[in-house]
Amino acid sequence: MIKHVLTVLCALPISLSAQVGINTQNPQAAFHVDGAKDNPLTGVPSAAQQLNDVTVDSNGNVGVGTIAPSAKLEINAGSGSAIKITDTSEGLGKVLTSDSSGNARWAAPGTSFAKLATIPTTEQTMATIDDPLISGDQRIAYSGAFITLTPGKYQVNFTMWCAPTGTNASPSSTNDGFASVFLSTSSSANVAPNYLTPIKSIIIPRLYNAAAASPDYYGSGNIAVTITQPTNLYLWVYMSGGNWSGTATRSIRFRFDAGSYGPYVQMYAVPFEVE
Repeated sequence: MIKHVLTVLCALPISLSAQVGINTQNPQAAFHVDGAKDNPLTGVPSAAQQLNDVTVDSNGNVGVGTIAPSAKLEINAGSGSAIKITDTSEGLGKVLTSDSSGNARWAAPGTSFAKLATIPTTEQTMATIDDPLISGDQRIAYSGAFITLTPGKYQVNFTMWCAPTGTNASPSSTNDGFASVFLSTSSSANVAPNYLTPIKSIIIPRLYNAAAASPDYYGSGNIAVTITQPTNLYLWVYMSGGNWSGTATRSIRFRFDAGSYGPYVQMYAVPFEVE
């Protein structure tokens, strides 16, 4: 009978108000571990003795190297490193930062975190391809500029100067087309990245009026993306059918040449968070 009673009692949840000590008979908190077993049998451990202790008090505060934590986590290393976090993003000069949800990561401080794209140094003429993601004959071309990003959220900024070209490019006087810039994770097809907002492309305006022999498009903008693994983002342009009078040769010219004020096509990314 006694055996059955003990079995039932062991199965019931039991609440104890006593403090729990490991390696010490003199616990100073609800839960107290004396790592070096050097605490006194009575009284409060010295500051030196506390350096190898871990405690959890009645408020749920955790102390490492202290028996009286004043925050949810308080660490007293005495000397040397108090904390070490390795997540493959650590590096010399990095700072610990967080996103809008409080997830922490190592990051380079200040403007040094901006990343520049790899761009050609001479003018490029790229043959367009039909984008299968859009119905009809819709022409897109990869500019030649790309940027390599590590995981995070970014505002990808660009300046684009481009023009329709080919044997049947429409002159400005009859051209009723437009152009827009977008990003792809492929240099050979339109493979959309993970966009942070509904804005997935930026329309860029005409640079010259109808008196020019052919239209040039020139403008700047930015597109927000989130990156979950190391990724190359490629800068593409879409041009509507009005930029050409036929289907024989449809190419896009990209102004990577130096020009009067440096290369006209640029691209860089700045990390940021969205609330």
